[in-house]
Amino acid sequence: MRRWCLLAAAACVASPAAGQQASVRWQPLPATQSTPTQKAPAVQWQTDAKPARVSAGLRWEALPNPSPTSPNVAWQRLPPGAPDFMPMDPKVVAANVTLPPAPALQSLNRSIAFNDGTPGPDLAWKVPQGFRWSEQWFFDFSVLGANTRPPNSSFWAWNNGDAVGEVHLRVLQQKNWTFGVNATFRSVYQGSNYAGGSTGIGDGFATGFRLDYALSPSSGLALGAEQLIQYDSNNDTGRNLYLVGSKGWWLGGKQGQFPMLVGTAGFGTGRLGDNASVQFACTSSVAGITNVGANTSSPLCWSPIGSAAFLFNPNWSIFSEYNSQDWLAGLSLSANNGFPMRFSWGVLLGNAGTNYNYVGNDNLRWFFRASLGF
Repeated sequence: MRRWCLLAAAACVASPAAGQQASVRWQPLPATQSTPTQKAPAVQWQTDAKPARVSAGLRWEALPNPSPTSPNVAWQRLPPGAPDFMPMDPKVVAANVTLPPAPALQSLNRSIAFNDGTPGPDLAWKVPQGFRWSEQWFFDFSVLGANTRPPNSSFWAWNNGDAVGEVHLRVLQQKNWTFGVNATFRSVYQGSNYAGGSTGIGDGFATGFRLDYALSPSSGLALGAEQLIQYDSNNDTGRNLYLVGSKGWWLGGKQGQFPMLVGTAGFGTGRLGDNASVQFACTSSVAGITNVGANTSSPLCWSPIGSAAFLFNPNWSIFSEYNSQDWLAGLSLSANNGFPMRFSWGVLLGNAGTNYNYVGNDNLRWFFRASLGF
């Protein structure tokens, strides 16, 4: 459980004058530190409703149902003449509560992140997120893919499926915006055991960029491209340009308390805009997707894309996505053990070929994404 300290220039050692509001701010303490810093030596507190030591002028009280990304203490002024040290009364409702703000929502590739350093689970499989890139985590590596379903094949079998590798690097960041670059390699396997192993690892290499901006602590916009510049003829993942916006809503009754709902909507090209029933701004001067085997290409077209995710806590989420080619649903886990390790798995429910209706049990496919950040 995360601990917090209320730091006040004078309130921690002396009672404020009558009618005067103490100037305070919140600061997280290290996990091994159970008492406040030297700036507030007179303040100690605990969250199990046992008697707590209270500084002059302030009373500490536990908040119900604390979460890893929200505070677990509140404060109120003691009445005039009250003793400097008195037990905490959990029945007393704070009269003048000052809470730290809810953590700002940020992104780490397709995952959510929080500006307090907490990494979260995926919010989508292919659809990018509009939040500004994480302040703490600057690098992310992902492998994503899906199985195939030949006639009379098992749903659980890989069936010579397909996978792609992604690398994202944040290059610049300011208070509200970041700029980064990315690289994709079409081939993540070489060998004779599975289809697609005839090309070397790293073939189908392409690069792109991302520029994002935080509109508020819970919303943002992102403009980017993946596989924009392709360096060989083995790339058929599409030129995926996108413009998306994301917004998060805390549903726990207070800002910073889970569960949370996150929505993303925008437009994309390439694998984000191919075969869609709604397309616009098409151009044949640039290939949207190249079919390497057939030596053909499709025009670059823009299409609507979007995703919705429900976060139970900072570790688990469920999401649904429409990426113009597929309609899908998935589950994601963030290990949150010091490094942003995330894994998602889900089912492709519909596609452009079925007009996004349910494909049927015999045609269901599964997808995955495994990611590691630094």
